[in-house]
Amino acid sequence: MRPSVGSILRLMQGPELTHKGVGVVWFMGTFIALIAAASILFADELFQLQFIFKAQKPERIEPSELTLIMRPIAWFIWVVMVFATYMMGLI
Repeated sequence: MRPSVGSILRLMQGPELTHKGVGVVWFMGTFIALIAAASILFADELFQLQFIFKAQKPERIEPSELTLIMRPIAWFIWVVMVFATYMMGLI
């Protein structure tokens, strides 16, 4: 079997490029990832920032046991949100 002239010309032009994903959702995933990174890296500073206008010396306030337990859970939820957002961007 011989290929047609049109098939040969299509092959010479190269494969058809397709764009996979939605740019807005990828941007949203990156934004959520930046928020997650800031919340993980600056956990103590963000905790003290909550009390800057409520306490006289916010740097001396220590987080409770519940707060210390909830931090890794919140970080895990942030990571799951980032992963889910990037997966939605692939659709």
